[in-house]
Amino acid sequence: MPRPRVHDQETADALVDAAARRLRAGGPGSVSVRAVADEAGVSTRAVYSLFGSRDELLAELYRRGFAGLAAELADHPEGLDPLAELRALGDAYRRSALARPNLYHAMFDGPHGVDDPDPVARSEATFHVLVDAVRRCVAADLLAGDPVLLARQLWALTHGLALLELSGSLGDDPELVWDQARRAMVLGHAGSALEERGLEPPAG
Repeated sequence: MPRPRVHDQETADALVDAAARRLRAGGPGSVSVRAVADEAGVSTRAVYSLFGSRDELLAELYRRGFAGLAAELADHPEGLDPLAELRALGDAYRRSALARPNLYHAMFDGPHGVDDPDPVARSEATFHVLVDAVRRCVAADLLAGDPVLLARQLWALTHGLALLELSGSLGDDPELVWDQARRAMVLGHAGSALEERGLEPPAG
């Protein structure tokens, strides 16, 4: 295949895709400028022209991953009740992981030359979307506890489920596993209002 001479957005996308595939398959050691350029069908000059360095190319992976996640989290109906919104955010997180599995792994697979290795710091904007949703549930007496702590627990559960589904480890009915795990988490932190409803979260 002839190598494109113009280092445009299409070339950048091809390099990001190639780097993400290699990172997921073989770890950071498999992501060299030469290997990524060869896989994308371009020259090594394209990597340096578009990203400046290997580390910046790797950093772009999680930037794009979190940007995609932010877009998914923002794309849910307005006017939902607090628990329905919380479920919608979990569904959005799952969609983002399934739609961009290589980038999803890159988001949490080390700092790759970036100063802050903490994925919570890198994903602060998306995490606070979840915190705000949990805070509304607590204010409505549907969940009980510290909103930030609850949000971290919900994120840990959702992240783990996403990783297991991507690896094919959730069995024949991953939808059921997601539903029951999240339901159990909500019931475990139910506020008095939810308890009065018989500890039953909203259907769907």
